[in-house]
Amino acid sequence: MNTFSLTSALATVSLVLLLVATSVYVPSVEASDDASFAHLPQGVRDVLAVKRQSHTHTFNSIRDELVSEMRRITRDDTPCVVETHMVTQRVDHFNILDRRTYKQRVHINKQFYQEGGPVFVYIGGEGPEENTTACSGFWYERAQDHNALMIVVEHRFYGKSVVFPLLTTENLRFLTTELALADLVGVVGYVQREYKLQNTPFVSFGGSYPGSLSAYFRTKYPNLVAGATASSAPVEPDITFTQYEEIGRAGASVYYPQCMTNYNASLEAALDLLTTQEGRVQFQQLFNPCVDITGADYEQAVGSLMYLNFPSIGGLMQYYITTIPSRQVGIKVFCAAFNAVSAVSKDPLHALKNFFRLSLHYQDGCLVNNFTETYAGNMDLDAYNEANYRTWFWQKCSMYAYFRTYPGTGDNPQFYRQLCNATFGHDVFADEDYWISYLGGGWNSAGTNIFWNNGKLDGWHGLSVQPGPNNNYQQSYLIANASHCEDMYGSVVEPNEDMKQAHAQNSAAITQWLQQWRQNRATHPFRPDDDDSD
Repeated sequence: MNTFSLTSALATVSLVLLLVATSVYVPSVEASDDASFAHLPQGVRDVLAVKRQSHTHTFNSIRDELVSEMRRITRDDTPCVVETHMVTQRVDHFNILDRRTYKQRVHINKQFYQEGGPVFVYIGGEGPEENTTACSGFWYERAQDHNALMIVVEHRFYGKSVVFPLLTTENLRFLTTELALADLVGVVGYVQREYKLQNTPFVSFGGSYPGSLSAYFRTKYPNLVAGATASSAPVEPDITFTQYEEIGRAGASVYYPQCMTNYNASLEAALDLLTTQEGRVQFQQLFNPCVDITGADYEQAVGSLMYLNFPSIGGLMQYYITTIPSRQVGIKVFCAAFNAVSAVSKDPLHALKNFFRLSLHYQDGCLVNNFTETYAGNMDLDAYNEANYRTWFWQKCSMYAYFRTYPGTGDNPQFYRQLCNATFGHDVFADEDYWISYLGGGWNSAGTNIFWNNGKLDGWHGLSVQPGPNNNYQQSYLIANASHCEDMYGSVVEPNEDMKQAHAQNSAAITQWLQQWRQNRATHPFRPDDDDSD
């Protein structure tokens, strides 16, 4: 083994750690100083401290940084004045005896609005929504075309839209898709009253989970929403989401074939070992996991191993933008490091081991796979910590799953069920059949006037509605050489010719929805119950 080559590869490690970390988010507060951590076992608090010191990040935090950067890139030079409203919402819209309320943050941009124009609603998701959201992107450009009033709705439990100060399991019962959609109805009623709007069509927009909400909003409330743009929107709940990594690796292979040849060989060799008892003995001897994976209860130890250590190629490709070099850094850095270790390793398994060593996944000589580490970062109960991952993890556990898995290993639904139960204290796990039924059919969406955009490089497109016959009811476009929510960035990404076509078709659909609404529904405006929004 060439020590010099491995040492030189360390120069890339800081970025690799940032861009391929798959472990849970760890809050920046001192665990021992925060009262909300008092209930945790000492072992969990110790893990929090270690993770904080090593500056571990989740993919979600990386995504938020990328989205923020793209919003800066696409922002119009025209001054953008945004009003921020705090709208009173019920904690539970469906229980008339529960009169508790909370304040939901809503940003409103009247820059392009002219009387008679529509209202465009940008739906927030699993993170804060700042006022800059109202000043950029595809929806902003379309608002200018249609003289639309622009509204950004922050999701309950995220950002400043705090429902309870502590994110206990009991309080998280009110973080559901049903209640989030009811909040949107309340916001629409608020805007109608605040701006004295009558017979005004609303169009919703969203990307990723908010893209799903946009589609659900139209599906559940078609008398309120004229149409919906759903970008990179996963709507098929999937507890064994193997497609994410498969699509990601296939996309990366197009741009970095040698790297993916090396990594796929290492991954497949490792998975082959982990699927048999004899192989797990060999893996234990070579990689030295901290928790033995050869016992009868190996599933949890192997699941933790996969969850904490294996890089997410799907994650690296999720925000890979072919027309913007700065958005290609993650996979480039990963490939530089993995090619370096492959060149000086005697076989694919040793290459993977050396990559783990470079990525600092070893502690005290053993490869981290302690089950406690998989959920420790999700135990922060502070609702005012805007970087808290506990809320989104609750939504994954209780509703959508979306757990990245590798076939044939302990990284399976049973492992994630254990992880969810450890995090929230009792059996919490997604019911795929319920969500498909409630939300309108999953892949076989029952909605109308929905435009589905997906990037071919984005692993999430495997759970979204795929291209089929285009008609007045639904359209779907799979954009070549595009990544997650890339179409939402607007014309800045239109050097991609296929993106131009997607934007053109989406824009035409919006115009058609508005025309249909004015022709067929202007005399039947939706008037939400005042009690649902005041």
